[in-house]
Amino acid sequence: MEFFAIHLAKFLSEKDEKYKKNFELYKYGFQVGIEMLCCCFLCGIIAIWTHTVQELIVFLFTFSWLRLYVGGIHLKNYSACLILSCIVISSSMFISSKITEINLIIHIVIVILLYSIKQMLTLFPNEKEAPNERVYFNNKYKRACFGIVASSIFLLYIKKYSLVVTILCAIFIVWISLIVERIYTKVKGDKKDE
Repeated sequence: MEFFAIHLAKFLSEKDEKYKKNFELYKYGFQVGIEMLCCCFLCGIIAIWTHTVQELIVFLFTFSWLRLYVGGIHLKNYSACLILSCIVISSSMFISSKITEINLIIHIVIVILLYSIKQMLTLFPNEKEAPNERVYFNNKYKRACFGIVASSIFLLYIKKYSLVVTILCAIFIVWISLIVERIYTKVKGDKKDE
């Protein structure tokens, strides 16, 4: 992946001087973009094979929307990240596709998980974020939560129960990822202090 990212970044830097100054940034952006496309492509193949394309779209929409503003754990090795992501996404799609009925409790759990993520962000803020970034991401997170809850209510209304469960799975995975990331950051910070 890095090979392609370097060549794409070099191609841009040859075109304009402003790209040369930010070569590393563009290389990183291209590398992450290519890696995400590979993961989506593999998950897409699995979704087509297992007839869970709707679940994949809803999962990726919900997961990406939350992860963009919330953060969470990042694995250092791309191969491990790709394998874990494909397993988690495919499992979520498979589990939710088997659900034929749900009740109001699912919506209550969705709201509780979204609220607990908000509380976690407030109680254990990311030290790397500036205060103005925190306000910006907090506002975006509120909009994302509104969109997710509204989407899940609409999907419940049209009786797409498996898609509501897919939303729940995506929120739960973001919640777990955030907890693991905060614990990892705390442990890493405590080791530096010693």
